[in-house]
Amino acid sequence: MRLVYSFSLSLLLLSTSFAAADFVPDRVRPHQAADLEIIKGTFNFEGVQGARLSLNAEDGKGEPVSMTLTIDGTEPVTLPITKIEKDGCGTQIEASLPQPDNSYAVKLYDHTTAECRMYFPYPWEVTVTHVGFAGIPSVLEAGGKPENIFLTL
Repeated sequence: MRLVYSFSLSLLLLSTSFAAADFVPDRVRPHQAADLEIIKGTFNFEGVQGARLSLNAEDGKGEPVSMTLTIDGTEPVTLPITKIEKDGCGTQIEASLPQPDNSYAVKLYDHTTAECRMYFPYPWEVTVTHVGFAGIPSVLEAGGKPENIFLTL
């Protein structure tokens, strides 16, 4: 019994020292991500097969600072968070990357912390809007179940 106790204590001390060694102040990395199921796509988003969205946070801080979006395996786009609103049905997080001829906006409705008694088909409901050089908006609606990627200390 004493051996089991000693082993458990040393394992605990060893695991906490490894976790602390990976902490880097101000480093931004994904802390939640979801493979998204496509609900509907318009214009350039018609025919999209899959997408992935991650919420990125700085080590040691809980609030996300950016989102990274990948559509059909293309080059990921990272968008800074512009707005976070919380209510009883979850959190609405908005991010945008306004650029001439290539702007993105993402609205994420995160229902993982919902306290209301409504049914949500997906814990994450996502709307992506992209305006390209032609000026015509493309809209992608998707949903997914987020997974924790990294626990910030």
